[in-house]
Amino acid sequence: MTDGVNKSLLSATLSNEKGHVVCNLTFIIPSRATLHIMLSTVYQHHSTTPPCDHLLFDILFSCGRCSQQHFLCPVEGDSSRSQANMSLKAVCVLVGETVKGTVTFTQASSDSPVEVTGTISNLTPPGKHGFHIHEFGDTTNGCTSAGSHFNPAKKNHGGPQDAERHVGDLGNVEVGDDGVATIKITDSQLQLTGPNSIVGRAVVVHAGEDDLGKGGFEDSLTTGHAGGRLACGVIGITKQA
Repeated sequence: MTDGVNKSLLSATLSNEKGHVVCNLTFIIPSRATLHIMLSTVYQHHSTTPPCDHLLFDILFSCGRCSQQHFLCPVEGDSSRSQANMSLKAVCVLVGETVKGTVTFTQASSDSPVEVTGTISNLTPPGKHGFHIHEFGDTTNGCTSAGSHFNPAKKNHGGPQDAERHVGDLGNVEVGDDGVATIKITDSQLQLTGPNSIVGRAVVVHAGEDDLGKGGFEDSLTTGHAGGRLACGVIGITKQA
């Protein structure tokens, strides 16, 4: 794949393993964190290559940060709604040594809060466990490579209701005696679009309780003294309802 970026415009030519052109694509990047297909694709017919509108492309791009998103080529006649009024949905599959879970993020419009729902299982011990959005969608070195809490405003760590907090500070999930935590959070600082989008970043669940920046420990104002990372996963766009 070859790319050329001119201001907010990106074009790409995709070839198959024989060097035959599969698609010529044109994209527009409306912000540093989102990428949208702007123009239709041009499919070059080759007997060994399926039509472009059936292909799912994994596009890895860098616009101030690294992010991976999945896009289907637009189908002729398909019209898109304004992103400001479009309901968006993202999902994260948490994976750890024993801890598993699925977390869904839903935003009715770009100026609406994000609803966070899901279930995490095999969490021990019972009680509170720190639950955060981390800056990188990178799990190549386990949860360590997810980096620090997502904190574009460079603030101190705090609780979800605090003015002084990281965007990624979602507080704690409550784990029952059965090792299951049910998540139901509404947060006004999270975004699924725009320069501070959490799409492409990571969710991390921690071994200990987040003290919400008030514990007085050396790391209270950076991590909430929440301990090690039990499970993590990358947030990706999912099929819209």
